[in-house]
Amino acid sequence: MIKTALMSLWDKKDADKILSSLAAKKVKIIATSGTAKFIRERGYEVTDAGSLTGYGEILGGRVKTLHPVLFAGILARRDNPEDLKQIEAAGLETIDLVVVNFYPFAEKGMNAASEKETVEFIDIGGPSLIRSAAKNHRWVTVLSSPAQYDEFLDQFEKSSGGTEEIFRKKCAAKAFRLTSHYDALIAGTLGGEYLEGESSFPFTMFGRLNYGENPHQEGYFLKNPLWGISFSELSKGLSYNNILDAEAAVKAVRQFEEPAVSIVKHQSLCGLAEGKDLTETFKNAYETDPDSAYGGIFAMNRKIDLSLAEVINKTPFLTMIIAPEADDDAKEILAKKKKRIIILNGSLFTQDKGYSVKSVSGGFLYQTRDSFEDTSQWETVSSEKPDEKTFKSLVFAQKAVMSVKSNAVVLAQSSRLVGIGGGNVSRIDSVVQACEKAGEKARGSVMASDAYFPFPDSIEYAREKGVYAVVQPGGSKMDSKVLESAEKCGMIMIFSKRRHFYH
Repeated sequence: MIKTALMSLWDKKDADKILSSLAAKKVKIIATSGTAKFIRERGYEVTDAGSLTGYGEILGGRVKTLHPVLFAGILARRDNPEDLKQIEAAGLETIDLVVVNFYPFAEKGMNAASEKETVEFIDIGGPSLIRSAAKNHRWVTVLSSPAQYDEFLDQFEKSSGGTEEIFRKKCAAKAFRLTSHYDALIAGTLGGEYLEGESSFPFTMFGRLNYGENPHQEGYFLKNPLWGISFSELSKGLSYNNILDAEAAVKAVRQFEEPAVSIVKHQSLCGLAEGKDLTETFKNAYETDPDSAYGGIFAMNRKIDLSLAEVINKTPFLTMIIAPEADDDAKEILAKKKKRIIILNGSLFTQDKGYSVKSVSGGFLYQTRDSFEDTSQWETVSSEKPDEKTFKSLVFAQKAVMSVKSNAVVLAQSSRLVGIGGGNVSRIDSVVQACEKAGEKARGSVMASDAYFPFPDSIEYAREKGVYAVVQPGGSKMDSKVLESAEKCGMIMIFSKRRHFYH
């Protein structure tokens, strides 16, 4: 039976439901000052928590409930005579129901103007109360969200003023998940980059997808609020695979300052170009590999105008188009293709929180994100040096290769890809694949590799097909042999001194 309840609510939504039922069963209600005022305004009797503790609220409200009078009442074991003896000797009473929700750190603390304001939205008493109630769930019911009220009230009525232990256990589990999530948000906001032994990822279940990678697999989206907007907000109508491909497509163009267009299918890059005019850039990206582009996901880092929308609508089947925004007349044109998914959101192209997480059996892999910083550490190791045009093309190719699965090799002319090779277990196979995809366009192209060349064969093959310059990390025991081969065939070679594997 519930005889005494403690309430401390920031979010008072649907609290009237609880109050009327508690009053009908003559449950004593204890509440913090703001909640007590709310309760009195609705005509219900309530005892101020401060009148029990003897302190009221101190330190500007930082301390309201942190007192043995309240915590002893929550934590006392009802089947432990010594606990009950101590409660009685101290003139305390047990608390059977705890209804608490927290300061809105996710809504206000994370977005506060200063760290001083941020810390004031870190709730201390609330998490302490619900953790205590959850620990003692054999006898205490803890409600940490208004979403639990209806089920509680159903139990409360059916059980003649009590709750079933299975329900209390369920509520306790939710309470601990909530405090874990709340702490993870705070830790990430105050110093997400300081990962020293412990880790905390504040994922919340955002929604269920139609299915996973295959129809027999269940799929869900777990949102991390610390990353701001993500594909979770846009996941309605998207499949598991759509989201993976969309993320890869946006990642490929996010790093370019000039207008850029990428095409991705099965998480593999199959088109990429950068230029001054977005419509021409779109055409150049599509020409990288038109066959593979069919059914692909297209991402562009600039607004879609009418001329581009018309080109898009003449392009064979596109699964999805992602851009920061689109002109109204462009939206009207794009909407004519009913089965195509259109995502317009500028935040997707600017936010990157600096780390990635992948699941493996028994845990997660965590790493800072790969990035292209600058060319300050690049070293031209061949006797022939690149001119400005060649160097610019090599920079483009280097950025592009970061979005291709290892072993990754790309061929570029100016600022567009003409050949892509990746996902192979041998680098020479990727070179052959890229050259075959490029065909005659391999002649006069430059090449980028995500890792060093272990043997001269890749250089010799690429030069035979017309590639005249290459950027690669270097670092192989065979570097001298590879460079020797490049010198013999007249190829420009730069060591970037930075590997860019993408598995």
